[in-house]
Amino acid sequence: MPRWAFSYDEDKADNSITFKVNLDALPSDVEEVELRGQVQNTDWYMGAIPGGWKPPANMKISGVNRYLDVVSRPFKVVVWKWGTPRPKPEVSRKTKIELRGVRWFTVPYSNGPKEYVYLNLRNVSQNNWVERGLLIVQNVHFFDSSGHEIPLFDKRNVGARVTNFGLTIVNQAQFSPQKPTTDRIVVLVPWDVAPQKGWRHYPGPLRLECEVSDGQCWPTKISTPLTHDIQTDEKMLAFGAPGSH
Repeated sequence: MPRWAFSYDEDKADNSITFKVNLDALPSDVEEVELRGQVQNTDWYMGAIPGGWKPPANMKISGVNRYLDVVSRPFKVVVWKWGTPRPKPEVSRKTKIELRGVRWFTVPYSNGPKEYVYLNLRNVSQNNWVERGLLIVQNVHFFDSSGHEIPLFDKRNVGARVTNFGLTIVNQAQFSPQKPTTDRIVVLVPWDVAPQKGWRHYPGPLRLECEVSDGQCWPTKISTPLTHDIQTDEKMLAFGAPGSH
């Protein structure tokens, strides 16, 4: 199965993973589609341990930190069988998400500054968001003031370029209390994703281009300028208020 035909979404709220297979990305003459494999994760623990406790053989220990690689039982799921109609997704070609504001903030932590890009998104089809609904951003591209693209990389996986993200809906209480219920502020770029030379090499203004969807509508194309600022409680509480684009 081609890598681009397979994807997954992780829901940390209930510690679940949803696997997805794009049948349109597979050859039309395949006789059957199966999803087989194992799920692997690393559990991390830092704290007191009982006396006489012996760690498992596959546990990694670094100071007070303990890391344990856990692997699920092998699974085999038949996604599609020959002779059965392929499922057709029902996705509206109407966009229902629009950009209401954007902020590029630096947060001055004691161990060094961290950068965050926030998007204020509005759902124009209903009064409230489905909090656990799917929210995806793809084809993310940043451009410097000269129009040159700024590639982003995952600091935890050196050399892995990042263009697609699962948006994080953060605690809304830290933003304006006047923010409409149709709006949700999300983190587009987390602190562990950055250019190879770091954000300091690109003082701005920058331009952001991306596509946002909730998985049930046509992606909304976003193109917006970005101006850097230092994050403060006052600026966070002002973000999201009507007119604070």
